[in-house]
Amino acid sequence: MEIEHSRVNGYPFLELSGRVDVDTSSKLRKALHRWVKRKATAILIGLDGVGYMDTSGVATLIECQRQMEEYGGRLLLVAVDHQITEALSLAGVKDEFEVFEDRQHAADQLPSE
Repeated sequence: MEIEHSRVNGYPFLELSGRVDVDTSSKLRKALHRWVKRKATAILIGLDGVGYMDTSGVATLIECQRQMEEYGGRLLLVAVDHQITEALSLAGVKDEFEVFEDRQHAADQLPSE
């Protein structure tokens, strides 16, 4: 898995590509924790380049989402394909995430930072 870092309207945007699985989810956790530690008000995660996500990837997203909720932050998932939607549904957490078609739709939901 690769993570490309950028910003959208001043918010961190992590564009993921490849597989998010037991071997790579720690890399994602570390990248997300960096922003959670700074109490980022929102983090956008681009998933259109992710070909596969297993339960460890889902658990990483859940962990970050819950940590951000503690201080009022938001985790926004962008360009979520069917396989990832299914993984979130099977884990029973699909409705806990804000999911957007693309980065512009997600950015439109956030005030400029």
